[in-house]
Amino acid sequence: MFAKLRLLLAALALVAVSSFATSQWLQAQQEPDGQDQMDPAMMAQMMAMGTPGKEHKVLTRSAGEWDDKAQMRMSPGADWTEIPMTTSVKTLLGGRFIQRTIKGNFAGMPWEGIHILGYDKLAKEYVSFWMDSFGTWFVQSKGQYSEESKTLEMKGAMRDVISPDGRPFRQVIRIIDEDHSEVEMYDTIPPAGEVMVMKVKSTRVK
Repeated sequence: MFAKLRLLLAALALVAVSSFATSQWLQAQQEPDGQDQMDPAMMAQMMAMGTPGKEHKVLTRSAGEWDDKAQMRMSPGADWTEIPMTTSVKTLLGGRFIQRTIKGNFAGMPWEGIHILGYDKLAKEYVSFWMDSFGTWFVQSKGQYSEESKTLEMKGAMRDVISPDGRPFRQVIRIIDEDHSEVEMYDTIPPAGEVMVMKVKSTRVK
């Protein structure tokens, strides 16, 4: 009992010290002569790098509901299998990211995936995080957008039970117009190498 009380008092003391230090730092930023005041040029740069730009609009204009015509295959010579899917896209953090929530049915099993897409102004590249109800891990990729071809190409390492450490994969998102887009997914399948394993045609629901 007393041990728990001592831990609680120690935690409260730590919170109080942290709050005091934070308030002192904030006060220093507001004082014109404070030595800890942030350099205006640095502050301006931070604001610029943290503000969504034209690169983010490439993503945020897809916000809304989409009907997907998806096909998938497991190997180069296999037949394509139809996969019913729908996608809901919403913006996150003031347009800095988008979240694509994809729901469908695979081999008779309900399936859901979440795809986070954004543009990293520090690294000057698009970033992608994928997770779904068939796994307890995520897959990351990054790439560039071509304004000329209206195509976003992302490359990363596909992680699954076959390749826990990852193997090369590539996804291509093609923006046809405001209401239509296409996605192609390429996986590495020995000995064939890179193979298209999924293709999706999406139409905006109005």
